[in-house]
Amino acid sequence: MTLNPTRPLPQPLIPTPTNVPQAPRVIVSLHQPSCVGLPPSWNALHDRFIAYLATHAPLDRNGRAPRYEERRERWKTNDIVRLIGERFPKLNGHKIKATAIEMRLALLDQAGDNDYFKMGYKKYEREEWGKGI
Repeated sequence: MTLNPTRPLPQPLIPTPTNVPQAPRVIVSLHQPSCVGLPPSWNALHDRFIAYLATHAPLDRNGRAPRYEERRERWKTNDIVRLIGERFPKLNGHKIKATAIEMRLALLDQAGDNDYFKMGYKKYEREEWGKGI
């Protein structure tokens, strides 16, 4: 077979699947891959919310940071999933799994190019979604 530079090379016949569902990609950062299992409307605001809950103990009955906060248990992943549905009604129609939240938190932590895990208590109390956390 002689090659003709004006004609493209013949491509092997490899079937490409057309019915494979494509999961939505949510950008973590410029340095980290995206996370599968989150709704397409997921954004940085949701990242801040889950990172805050993962690094802070629930407030006491008076709305203050708990005494001996460093020894207190943080929000559990299942509680974070429940709170996402309550605080962000637009995401409530999507089934978000605890494993997707854990994966997202790990990716955000590895990224290192955000300040999500460094926020102090009551940092977001003026936000609609941040009251009482």
